[in-house]
Amino acid sequence: MFNLDKLISYQDLKFERNRFWSSPKALPVRNIIGVVLSNPTLNDVHVLTDAFGLQTVRHAFEDMIKKEELSSMQIDFDINYLNIIEQDNNHYQSASS
Repeated sequence: MFNLDKLISYQDLKFERNRFWSSPKALPVRNIIGVVLSNPTLNDVHVLTDAFGLQTVRHAFEDMIKKEELSSMQIDFDINYLNIIEQDNNHYQSASS
């Protein structure tokens, strides 16, 4: 699993929606995941899982739920997007076997 406290440049990630316009150039992975999951798009959640792995993104997501940092609507979108990505990954793995 990716280190959630590691500082990285979000500019290296190609998000379709700009959410970091007033942020420092480097942020902890946890913060980047949190910002995207607070206002998700399927493509941007895909960018997160490609960069950090599905397990890391799910772990950060579960922490956000425990800390009550997401609304029920945000949770529903995130669950849906993460499930779609997981199904795509499973389909790709079974097709390449």
